[in-house]
Amino acid sequence: GEEALTNPHVETLAFKLAYYKQIVNAYEFLHKYEMGREKEETTMEVKQPNNWGLEAAGWTSTYLKITKKLIDGETIPPPNEPVMFYEFATSLMAPKNWKQAKFDDENGRYPVYLSDSSRTRRDMVARIFRPLIDDVFSFKVVNQIFESLGINDDY
Repeated sequence: GEEALTNPHVETLAFKLAYYKQIVNAYEFLHKYEMGREKEETTMEVKQPNNWGLEAAGWTSTYLKITKKLIDGETIPPPNEPVMFYEFATSLMAPKNWKQAKFDDENGRYPVYLSDSSRTRRDMVARIFRPLIDDVFSFKVVNQIFESLGINDDY
């Protein structure tokens, strides 16, 4: 009844349930993509590069000859194993003051952002945006993750 709406314990519990549901939904999209990508990699066939691929290889070779170092030598390699739920969950942070946070009544979501810690956030940003730079471009996966976190309109 009306008492449940004003009970602070019920309000806190309702917030925690909504927050957890958002994290689980976002994680499922990312995990599904990472698991699917893993399966695809085992059956991928090697093809000859097309024109732009040959040009890119030429520029990479030229860079190596001039600078004497690899163009991607300082790049952190992407993780090979799918992200674990606890890693994903700890890379996010709940709204600091959830009672004052913007709540999307239509979709039942709070805005959930990545952590302030660059160490925690860096790997997750790479994982979330990987569908945009991987062999098979997938905007839908990234959009679904941000939509689940309630931040797809925050740019």
